[in-house]
Amino acid sequence: MKKIIMGIGNKDLEKQIENLEEIVVCEKDDDIDFLTDLISYEKFDAAIINILLSQEKSLKFASKAKEKGLKVICLLDNKKSLKTEIAALVGEGVFAFVEYDEIYKVLMLINNYPTDYDFAELTEKENSSVLKFKKSTIAFLGIMPRIGTTTQAISMCTYLRQQGYRACYIECNTSGYVDSLNEYYNGVKKGSEDQSIYMGVEMFAKGYNLRKILDMNYDFFIYDFGCINTAPELNWIEKEKKILVAGTKPSELAAFQSSLKLIYDQNPSFIFSFSVEDEHAAVKQMMAKSAGKTYFAGYSPDPFIEKKVDTIYGEILNLL
Repeated sequence: MKKIIMGIGNKDLEKQIENLEEIVVCEKDDDIDFLTDLISYEKFDAAIINILLSQEKSLKFASKAKEKGLKVICLLDNKKSLKTEIAALVGEGVFAFVEYDEIYKVLMLINNYPTDYDFAELTEKENSSVLKFKKSTIAFLGIMPRIGTTTQAISMCTYLRQQGYRACYIECNTSGYVDSLNEYYNGVKKGSEDQSIYMGVEMFAKGYNLRKILDMNYDFFIYDFGCINTAPELNWIEKEKKILVAGTKPSELAAFQSSLKLIYDQNPSFIFSFSVEDEHAAVKQMMAKSAGKTYFAGYSPDPFIEKKVDTIYGEILNLL
């Protein structure tokens, strides 16, 4: 059972949280200053604070919680109307924000607290010379290492650039791919916000400042989480689009089945790497109801080279 404290100021919301499984509410009080004092000498698993009770006191509480290593989940009515307040709380180490009609997310956030906050959900593109739509976040996940996840993520960036969109590649794994590119490839340039630019593709290595990236004028943010079994679920599950990269060899199919259990209810698309055309019909049959979301990547020795005939990325993103 998770021991929590909360300052909500709303009986209905309090009841919803108290009814969640695996949660024990040890203390609740509308005075956030009291809760700030309480965490100084008692230990809890998490705290749930309604920042609309007092934004100033919430920030003070977050600062003390950060010092104590306490997970903080902030409740609010609308994220996009409180961008400044969210940014200040993120600066104090609060990475979980839940709107009032999303209380069901609280337990998941306690068990899998995120390691950063995705500011992309707060921003919308005002104008686009190509299409008018909100900024899109896309998660690439592989069924195993070296299945082509990074290749597919960068290939999508290359395709989007070719179509006139602005896209960036964000490294969310421990492969060190971008650092290796900087070290061994000629022609890699450094951008204004420490992005690496190679053949027009803008990339950010592990250790980036995500808030700065998401404030930049990109249409698509392409996240490469590497192997799904080692990627923090809370970090990729909130992305707008999920793409699972798989293969058709016997060992790859076994890994695909275990990965499918983790992602199936997220309505993903599927890209099969290293498959020959003779296998495509059989794979489509195997995918059953997901056949319409199943794609096959062509031979790609260099993901930075524009492949004008390969339109699977446009189909996946519904741009065609």
